[in-house]
Amino acid sequence: MLTKDHYQLGERGFDVLYLGDFDSPCHGNKYFKLLGYLDSLPSNTHILSVGGAYSNHLYALTAFAQQFKISAFVREPFGEFDHSHTIQCLEASGIAVEWVSSNEYQRRYEQRWIQGALSKSGADVFIPEGGNGANAEHGIKHLARLINQQLGVPTQLFLAAGTGVTAQYLERHIDPQHQLVVVPVVRPNQFCQVLQSPIVYPAPRIRFGRLRESDHELIRAAQAIGLCLDTVYTVHALRMLLASPYSGMPQVLLHTGGLRHNPPSVLG
Repeated sequence: MLTKDHYQLGERGFDVLYLGDFDSPCHGNKYFKLLGYLDSLPSNTHILSVGGAYSNHLYALTAFAQQFKISAFVREPFGEFDHSHTIQCLEASGIAVEWVSSNEYQRRYEQRWIQGALSKSGADVFIPEGGNGANAEHGIKHLARLINQQLGVPTQLFLAAGTGVTAQYLERHIDPQHQLVVVPVVRPNQFCQVLQSPIVYPAPRIRFGRLRESDHELIRAAQAIGLCLDTVYTVHALRMLLASPYSGMPQVLLHTGGLRHNPPSVLG
């Protein structure tokens, strides 16, 4: 399921480890986190989850649409909406989509809201946005085993992190011969207090997902060598890899997916 390719950008050589095939929803860290929730559920269980119109987590849920009944509460987008690829995949998979207001979406972690959402949808099980929770560890442990099998020598791994769930569990289960370097893309990050791995921050941005011109330049340079970066996570992890001193170990960028978030101008 994992593939590794080598790239050369200027004088720097590095590898990219792809967490699955991007043409399939069975890829990326979101998919592996869902495995931790869904492996133990009986077939036909009615599942409810939540996310945005471009959510990689909701897209990953479509991989399980034949096995479970799934409903999704999706935050109403701001401004004009072009019916995202993610929503199209949800609907094509038979997943029921219900739009919720931004104010209601902000309550998605409240137990009272979750119970009300379950009652409203008739679902049996609620999976938090991003699959972020203790159940995710089972899936990330499986991902760590695949990474350990793929990498036979001590390797420095660069991982972009949002909530930090993947980083925490990957650190716990990755072979200790490897060094995990975590690149948070959201500030502040409470998870940094529990990680033993090195943590490096990219330059702060005005808004989450808002790119600087230097980010666009890096995306274009990567495209020129056949490497497609998403605009929220991997672009910043690659920048930190390129800026880091050579450690003597092979350096690998963990490409966690997220390309469907990219606007057409970036995807080319």
